[in-house]
Amino acid sequence: MIIDLIAIIAFTIILGLIILFMYIKDRETDKRLSIYEKAIEDLNKRIFLLEKNQKKLMLSQEGDIEQEIKKLERSVNLKVQEATSPLEKSIKDIQWIVNKFQNEIDSRIENIEVLIKDINAITSREENIDKERIIELFREGMSIDEIAKQEKIPQGKVEFVLKLANME
Repeated sequence: MIIDLIAIIAFTIILGLIILFMYIKDRETDKRLSIYEKAIEDLNKRIFLLEKNQKKLMLSQEGDIEQEIKKLERSVNLKVQEATSPLEKSIKDIQWIVNKFQNEIDSRIENIEVLIKDINAITSREENIDKERIIELFREGMSIDEIAKQEKIPQGKVEFVLKLANME
């Protein structure tokens, strides 16, 4: 029973730490994404200005329009590539971290499942108690102490069986 309580407390602590870790990583990711959002907004503004300048050039220099468009496209593409390459790298890094974290969580869950199976195996060995016999003796008027002595089991187990049967 103490082992069960310790296991539950340990599981609760581990789960709390996992949730805390996930919360911290989520906040870090949110901060990074907000920085990238600002950079993208700035790029959008710059693109808007470039497009505006492109229209002015088209009106003022009809002969060089095609060359200017190509220059502007190259410039925009270069700036977009420059701006998005760190974003792509960061996204790949985040994906790697998330995958690593997921693998850790899966491993921990497997370990916990093994521990739970071990605990269940231990408790099932101790459960060679005739529950119906305990309930029958209690209904006949025997006390918990008398039932424990007669059945040669601890009083706590007798009380547990009776509580599960809503008899106590």
